[in-house]
Amino acid sequence: METLLAEAGFSPGASSTDGLRVNLETVEVGDYSGPEGARATLRTKGISSAVLEVARGGILRRGMPVENVQAAIITNVAEDHFGEWGVASLPDMIATKFVVRKVLAKNGLLVVNADDAGCVKFAESLSETLCWFSLESNNPVIKQHCDAGGRSCYVEGDQIIFSSASNKEIIAEVKDFPITVSGMARYNIQNCLGAILLAKALDINTVEIKKGLSSFGGSFNENPGRGNFFEKDGITIVFDFAHNPHGLNAIVDLVSQFEAKRKLVLIGQAGDRSDNDIFSLVKAAANLNPDKVVACEILKFLRGRETEEVPELIKSYFIEQGIEENSIIIKEDILSGVNSALEWAESGDLLLLLALDQKEECIEAIQTFCADR
Repeated sequence: METLLAEAGFSPGASSTDGLRVNLETVEVGDYSGPEGARATLRTKGISSAVLEVARGGILRRGMPVENVQAAIITNVAEDHFGEWGVASLPDMIATKFVVRKVLAKNGLLVVNADDAGCVKFAESLSETLCWFSLESNNPVIKQHCDAGGRSCYVEGDQIIFSSASNKEIIAEVKDFPITVSGMARYNIQNCLGAILLAKALDINTVEIKKGLSSFGGSFNENPGRGNFFEKDGITIVFDFAHNPHGLNAIVDLVSQFEAKRKLVLIGQAGDRSDNDIFSLVKAAANLNPDKVVACEILKFLRGRETEEVPELIKSYFIEQGIEENSIIIKEDILSGVNSALEWAESGDLLLLLALDQKEECIEAIQTFCADR
């Protein structure tokens, strides 16, 4: 979304779990998805627009940090962080995420995922003006919304379509946008659809939208920790931040489409997740049928667990999923796990590295590995 705003002539600021950005440049690294990040962005001199990631923790603890928003988006709602701040179920989490609608301006638009059943059900009782997106043109919510003259964005064949009361236009071919990985990254197709609706809500024209999304790739600089691909001497490395089953299933769906002689998964998890949450994460990772597993400790995220408790739990759950014990190693942190994975790799291998910590250090290790070979 930052790229689209810049393409349209705005000076964007942004706050997210990755840090603070001004005019597409990172100025602070860290988790700024709470109220502090939003305030810091909005106080930045020289920006004319803001893209604010508002995490459920900040919403529950301190409410929304901004008012009179022109557009807001709910991409999806997944089972994660249950048991915290009164959220005990998926319906609780959905209600929390939809709090963003309460800060919309009078003419503000709420963009919602029509492929998410929980979002669809919750939205039935809303009075706000909704815009829907879907991977399927025959999605019943999309069809009904289009018939009523509402705004929507969806995939029809290989094309991305924007529809409104007065217009139906082809935005682009799915494969035109690098972030979709030639259409294989379904979750990023959805992200493009949502971004298009946000852009349209801000009166950004189709030419600028297409140019912006066509220039936005999957490098670490552009989209850190979100499906970053590296290749060297026949080795494919995928670096991602996925840390719940929903996100991991999406990235596994993508990387499963690549041929590989051998596959490795590096994984860790925060200690405040329940045993069942960790099992579900491992189950999602095991769908890749890895030949090697690197289970990593994350000392800064122990959160009440004993040292090595989480990686040992991960190991036991992979064994339950049919992975041989001698194919699983435990490392003391994410970076040492990444270095171990790189040492193991041979031509034809696929490495899926799920880095919840030490992202900058891990990327440096990967870049050095790719440069040295």
